[in-house]
Amino acid sequence: MPLPFCLGLVLLGLWFLLRSRRTRPRLGRWMVLWGLGLLLFLSQSRVGTWLLRPLEQTYPVIPEFAPGQPLPPALERVRYILVLGGGHKDEDNFPAAARLSPSALSRLTEGVRLWRALPDRRLIVSGPNNGNPANPAHADVLAAAAISMGVPADRIVRIDTARDTEEEAEAVKKLIANAPAAVVTSAWHLPRAAALFRGAGVDIIPCPADFLALRNQDFQWTDLAFDVDGLQRSTWAIRERIGYLGVACGERSDRRNAQSTGQRTRPHAVGQETQGLGNCMHLSGAAACPILGAMRPGSWVLRPPVTTGRPNVTFR
Repeated sequence: MPLPFCLGLVLLGLWFLLRSRRTRPRLGRWMVLWGLGLLLFLSQSRVGTWLLRPLEQTYPVIPEFAPGQPLPPALERVRYILVLGGGHKDEDNFPAAARLSPSALSRLTEGVRLWRALPDRRLIVSGPNNGNPANPAHADVLAAAAISMGVPADRIVRIDTARDTEEEAEAVKKLIANAPAAVVTSAWHLPRAAALFRGAGVDIIPCPADFLALRNQDFQWTDLAFDVDGLQRSTWAIRERIGYLGVACGERSDRRNAQSTGQRTRPHAVGQETQGLGNCMHLSGAAACPILGAMRPGSWVLRPPVTTGRPNVTFR
């Protein structure tokens, strides 16, 4: 998103410079300078970390489980462990784990770690086909990788038709009803995912993985670099905040419509924290959205779940 926007701004500025030399040359110059300057700013390593880190700090990481020690009560009560998909490459000669993207592999590794602590629970993996019927669905690749990590095939459930996080939340709700579930996804994606799942009425325990904004303890000269990794972190941060804002605005609209018709909406609020896993941070104020301004997630109410149809899920 930032890259197309910045390049579009530069190209539009060049068009003004070349085609409107007499009327709007100053506007063209400013557009080129702003486009290049913004792209350079968002590519800075520490800027990307600064933008993404508040999202990753929303929910606490699940600590290592000490042998012989009881699990946290909130985690002990879950009946399912859900791993949201993160993409893979269609390379038939590669093992399943090597085909997963770094994000998907990190999510699955965390999900398998939780399953090892709770081996009588079911592991749900989610991800659709890329559009080519000859290629396996992402859920199948995740399942194959989980089996290679020691998870029995009969403990794995696949959801292979949900195309995005909202559809995943609806499919999981229809599958597990009111049973509590641990939701494993990238830490920067978890605030929006948690809002969508709670909006669908799913009782979740957020479990972050795939941290991208961990800061170095000591200063390094690479922290001042301008690179693709910094731009990627900035891109994820901006995209997730826009998506989070879209969820919140949609729920405000639904709440107004419900009030006008006398209906009631679900009391699940965006930014609700996890109980029993330690103190969690809320996304609130400028810390929650330094780009989009002050956000007050607790004031937004999510819509009721969609109840039409049943997802295509497979027990294997």
